[in-house]
Amino acid sequence: MGLGYRKGPLAAQMVFHDGANSDNTSFRDSPANGTDYGFSGRPEYTVFGDNKQYGDFTARHNKSDMLVLGLGGDVTGADGENRYY
Repeated sequence: MGLGYRKGPLAAQMVFHDGANSDNTSFRDSPANGTDYGFSGRPEYTVFGDNKQYGDFTARHNKSDMLVLGLGGDVTGADGENRYY
């Protein structure tokens, strides 16, 4: 489950998930990697440029420069401890 925020140059995303490295596993079962839950987040700030250029995964066909600064992190509860990524 995730939440997103964007207003002007500031954007942020926060996600609750079933733990790091639990790809293609059911959230109802105990995964083989032992993870129980996870929280991920990413704030970012557009220093300059048009955010419309940032709507896909490529810079191809962009007509002007853009600079976005961001930082991401993850906390996963696993095996009775927290793991930080």
